[in-house]
Order: sequence, then structure tokens, then C-alpha cells
Amino acid sequence: NPKPWHECQVLLRPIALTFASNQIRSDNRKITSHDINDNFKSIFIDFISNNASVSLWCVNPQTFRSAILTAHQLGFINGEYVFIYLDTVLTQENTDEKSLAVRQPWYNSKEENNQINENAHRAFETVLFVRQRLYTGERFRRFASNVVDFARETNRTKYLIHETIGTDETNFYDAVVTYFKALKTHYTSINSQEITNNSETQIYPTLDANRFKTIICNRSIEGVNKNITMNQICDRIDIGYTIFDMNPDTGELEVKIILKQ
Repeated sequence: NPKPWHECQVLLRPIALTFASNQIRSDNRKITSHDINDNFKSIFIDFISNNASVSLWCVNPQTFRSAILTAHQLGFINGEYVFIYLDTVLTQENTDEKSLAVRQPWYNSKEENNQINENAHRAFETVLFVRQRLYTGERFRRFASNVVDFARETNRTKYLIHETIGTDETNFYDAVVTYFKALKTHYTSINSQEITNNSETQIYPTLDANRFKTIICNRSIEGVNKNITMNQICDRIDIGYTIFDMNPDTGELEVKIILKQ
């Protein structure tokens, strides 16, 4: 299934802005049920062939593999087209960096027709993978399990966008934790003389934005999978992205570029 449109916009907007600033035209297109039913042929024939030599994909791994197999079938892996996959959806298989799903995403062990795996191998030679650092620790697994359990207990499973929890959810959770821990630090540091008692209500002084910002900056707190580290201008510096390319001989993804914030 395609990822929710608002999540894709968050991921793709900075890239589109970079293209625009360098006078590179870009366009976007939602994946519809019609696209899935016709194996994405209309996307390649009607859209990509007329608009782009480089396309960025924001879908789950199974959907992307199906699409790239169609690209192979239609002759879009002849060197004229490049596909960039934003790999942010986590499943039980791809949270382990040593797993086959991470090292060889083109391969499907359940595929009975070996020729299809060979076609996928060939097609994935035209793909670059962009991945945020994978969440593989026990802390993350416990968090993901708790979120899913809570959704089921409260009958909110329809709000679960992915089969499991992805980087979008973990980053959002980390942002909320950072904000509320800073609030706690701020209010516990207020002098009691600054607090006004009105009947049974305590009135705290107005939150000073500049003071509050200094509490967020230059600190490290516990996040979903690892510590959240903020620098002096409040940018998170523990998140990075890695660009992978597939080695055609081994069929395994290899690191080409590591981007650190």
C-alpha cells in the first residue's frame, strides 16, 4: 500500500524544494488502487516516461518491489531511468540490519518462480535506497509492541498506518518526549515565589520562549531507540541518513554515502 500522502509530503517536500532551487523541474503523483490493479503500468507509461528520468518512491517495500518488476517488464531499466526508494517503513523483517530483507530487498524467499527473483535482482540495479538509521534495539521493539497493544486494547487499530511502527512514528514520539521533558525541567525550576496561589489553583508565570529554548538545546535525553541529542541551535544531531546502492555481483546493498545532521 502507498504511504499516507501527508507523510510522503513531509519526506519529499525538502527534496522538491532543493530541485526547484537548482531549476530542476519536479512533479508528484499519488498511487491509486487503479495503479496497483494494473501493476503500475500507467505510472511508467503515462507519467514517468513523459515527465522524469529520476523518480522517488514513497511506498512500502512489497509495493515498491512489485512496481520495479513492472519497470523491468516495460524496459525501464535500460540506464535511462533511476529510481530512488525512501525506505522508512519498518517491518519485523527489516529492523535487523543483518537480515536478508535489509541486505537483499529484491529477493523474496516465498517466490516460487526463480525467474521473478532474477528479474527483481536486475531491476534493483537501477535503484538507490535512502534509509534513516534503522531502529534495531530492544528499547524500540518494546515501544513498537506497546503502541500496537494499546491500539488494539482501545479499538484504534484503524489508526495503525503500517504493519508495524516506522521512523515517522518514532521521530514524532521523540519530538513529543523532548518537548514535555523540557516543559518539566522548566516548571520544576521556577522559584516558588514566582507562583501565584489563587484558591486551589496555582498560576505559573508566562512561559518565556527564549528561556525554554535554552532548555531544549545542548542536551541529551532517552528516546525510543537511543538518546535524543540536541546541539546548541536545537537541531537534533543523532539522526542520519544512509544511501545504499546494490552490488550487481553479490546482490547486496552497499553503503555509498552517510549523511549526518
